[in-house]
Parts: sequence; C-alpha cells; structure tokens
Amino acid sequence: MSLEVFGILFAGFLTLCIYSFLYKDNAFYRFAEYLFVGVSAGYTLARAFNDVFDKKIWGPMVDPAPGTSVEWTLLIPIILGIFLILKLVPQVSWLSRWALAFVVGGTIGLSMTSRFKSDVINQIKATISPFQAVELSSYELYGKMSSNFQALASKQGGNVEDEFLALNSFYTSYHHYLRVELKAAAGLDSNSADFPRTRLYSAIENEMEARKRQHSATAKLMAQMQRLSGHTPVLADQLRSDLQKIERETAQFVNDSADGLSEKEIVDEMFGLESRYKSKLKDLSTFEKLQASLKDSVESLRIKLADQGALSPRAPDGSQNLRAWVESEKSNWSFYQEILGTLKSLSSNCSAIAGLFPDGSELSTTKLESFKAIGGLHTAIGYRIKTTGTLLEADLNTAYPLDWKGLLYGFIIAVMVLAILIYFFFSTEHTGVVGVSATLGIYFLMICFGSSFGFTIMARISLLIGRISFLIGDFWNTLTALFGGG
Repeated sequence: MSLEVFGILFAGFLTLCIYSFLYKDNAFYRFAEYLFVGVSAGYTLARAFNDVFDKKIWGPMVDPAPGTSVEWTLLIPIILGIFLILKLVPQVSWLSRWALAFVVGGTIGLSMTSRFKSDVINQIKATISPFQAVELSSYELYGKMSSNFQALASKQGGNVEDEFLALNSFYTSYHHYLRVELKAAAGLDSNSADFPRTRLYSAIENEMEARKRQHSATAKLMAQMQRLSGHTPVLADQLRSDLQKIERETAQFVNDSADGLSEKEIVDEMFGLESRYKSKLKDLSTFEKLQASLKDSVESLRIKLADQGALSPRAPDGSQNLRAWVESEKSNWSFYQEILGTLKSLSSNCSAIAGLFPDGSELSTTKLESFKAIGGLHTAIGYRIKTTGTLLEADLNTAYPLDWKGLLYGFIIAVMVLAILIYFFFSTEHTGVVGVSATLGIYFLMICFGSSFGFTIMARISLLIGRISFLIGDFWNTLTALFGGG
C-alpha cells in the first residue's frame, strides 16, 4: 500500500469517526478528537521550537549568519522566557510574574494602538469618506496636489523607490485636480476673467518639474534594475546549491542513517526529502523564467527611455485653450503608460524573485532587500495607471457630476452607525427621538449579526460539502479499488 493510498484511507476513517458523534459519543470519536489535539499540540511545539528557539534565539546568538554579529539584545527575551518557565519551580515562581507582566503590558499596549486605529480611526474615516469625496472642491484638490509636490521635492536625491512612490502620489492628485478644475469651469472661456488660469498654470508648472524628476527617477530605477539583473546568477547558484544540499542529505540518509529504522520511517523520510527537492526544483524553474523576463523587461525599458527624450516638458502658451492642451497631453500619457507598465512588470518580477528566498536565507541580505524594495512598487504603479487612465477619459465639456450613488450609500452607513451608537448610549433614557434611534439600532445590529451568522453557516456548509465530496469520491474509489470492488 502506497503512502498516498494510506493517507486517503486514514483521512476518510478520521472523518467518519468525527461524524459518528452525530449518533452518540463513542470511542471512535474520542480517538479522533484526542489524536487531533495531540497532533496539533505536537505540531505547535515543533513549530515553536523551529521558528522561535532555532531561528530567533539559537541562530542569531550561537551561529549568526556570515557578515553579522551576535545579537546580544536577545538576552532580554531569553531571560524573560526563563522567568516564565520558572513558574514550575515553587521557590522562585514569583519571577514568572515579572515576565508575565511584561508580556501582558506590552501586548495590551500594542493591541490598543492597532485596534484603536483599525476599529475606531479607520471606521470613522470609512464612514465619512463618501461625504468628503463629495465635498472636495477644486481648491482643496489644488492644496492636496501642492502638498504632494512639496513631498516630492523632499524626496529628491534620496531613495529611488521612495521618490517613485512620491511621484505616483503627486501625479494621481495632479490629474484629479486638473480634471475637476476644468470640469467645474465647464462653459467658461479659457480667456475669461472667471477662469482659474493662475491655479491651472501653477499646477502645470509643478507637473513640468515633476516630469523632469520622473525622467531622472526612471533612469536611476532602470540602472538599479540592471544591477539587480546582474545579481540573478548569484541567486540561481544559491538555488542550485540548495538542490545539491538536499541530494547530499538524501545520499547520507541512504548510506548512514537508514539502518535500524522501520520501513515506514524510511518511506516518510524519503518522502520528505523528495518533496523538498521537488519544491526547490520548482523554485529554480520559476526563477529562471523570472530571470529571463527581468532581463527582457530591462532591455525594453532601456529602449523606451531612449525614445522619451523627444517628449520634453512643455507648457501651453498664453493664447492656447487649456482644455485643448490637456486633451493633447493624452498622447504623452500613452507613452508614459508603456513605461509604467514595464516598470510594473519589472517590480512584480522582483517581488516574485524575493519571495523564492525565505527570511534567514544564507544569501546577502542587501541583495534580497533591494529586490523586496523594488518589488513593492508594482501595486502603487498599477493604481496610478488605473486612476490616471480613468481621469483622462473624463469629459471636460460637462460639469463634474456628484456621486449620488456613493452619497446615498454613505448616508445609509452613517445613519446605521449613529443609530447603533445611540442604542449603546445609556446615560439618556431611550424615549422619543432617542428611543426611535435606539430601536433602529437594534434592527441594524440584528441585520449585521444575521448576515455574519449566515456567512459563517455558509462557510461551514462549504466545508461539509467538501468532506462529503471527499468521502464519496477519493475515499470510496480508493476503498473499492483496494478491496476489489471496482
């Protein structure tokens, strides 16, 4: 019987053991329950030993990575951990209270800040954001755009990834302001006294300066990409070295370690080694594809950057219609969209390459950190391409419309939040308007609880369907094939 067949039969047997509780409590159910608890506890202990003791204590303290020094600050958590274990020694068990107080206090402090942000601040922002989006005027958007331009100026000469993120923020706010301002001034002639020429020309001057920095930042980013592309052979060698290490482990196990082990132990160990080898071989194959894609994208970006010199920043002259000038800039955007698309692909490849190497890898951390840093750009670049493309498609000849659908949704959410808060406000008697609001709050709570409960039930039913499908599929087919029934 192969290990795979045994696994299917055992999984089906345990599933039936658990379902036997639907009849009554019995020895089969208790066996599956105790096995689950024991295996879970053993797995958790093994993971804790590997992830905490081995990687975070023994490794950094006793066997630090090449080029790094011993992290003596780890003595503090080690001492606190020993204090916790001393709870088992009555004479000095009081020391465990110090460590416990530190853990509880630190956890509460971290939890308070993160929970206050996620459960209070972010909820308030989400509730009022639909109204903020409606209320933002072109003047406010101009202020936001100017603020982003100042932030961009502060990033010049620094980290190229930070500079590019600042460029993304500026261009998103710039195009947003430009479209809203021109749509708000729909019907006005560009030369009329009421037309907001001063703000528009100031925004365009900022964009011209930002475009120069974008040229520079893109060129620096491409140079960094070329350097990273040169590092890829080292990464490939690391993956091949890992494969050879697994091969040596397999050979050593076959020659030296297999004696005295049962057949099952030998099969399990060989299965684990084979799984590790296949996984690493898959990583190497994936890496080679990413490596080729990275080199092709770098060359494509180099060619595009060589062609972008013809698109020098230009401002509209005094007699030119600003709407016509903005429409003409769409051709420039198409060109930059190609460059941004290539950068998005490059950074996505960098992110995937960095993901092939786990934390604590024997590689130089500086190489991996560079891949990770650039790898984080593709999300922001993708957002900029999507947002700017949407804004440029807007019709400049009509006034900027209100998002009535979003406003309605925001109003409903605000009413629900306010009614629920009033229900939990017990300092005032729930009568009159307050009583009606509190009653609405109860209804809204029941709707939320009911939806949440229904979602949970659907998830559990999905699990049930999956197990039944397994029983009547893989389990039954394996069982009948084993005993000659089909």
